[in-house]
Amino acid sequence: MNTEFIRTFALLFGAAIALICAIYVALIARKKRIAATLVEEQLEQDIN
Repeated sequence: MNTEFIRTFALLFGAAIALICAIYVALIARKKRIAATLVEEQLEQDIN
C-alpha cells in the first residue's frame, strides 16, 4: 500500500476522533452545567 495514503488516512482518522471527543466533552460539560443550574434553582426554592 502507498505510505502517503496511509498517512493521509491516519491524519483524517485522528482528526475525526479528536472532533468526536471535543463534541462529547462539550455535551457532558453542558449537561453538568444544566444539572448544576437546576440544583442551584432547587436550593433557592428550598431556602425560599
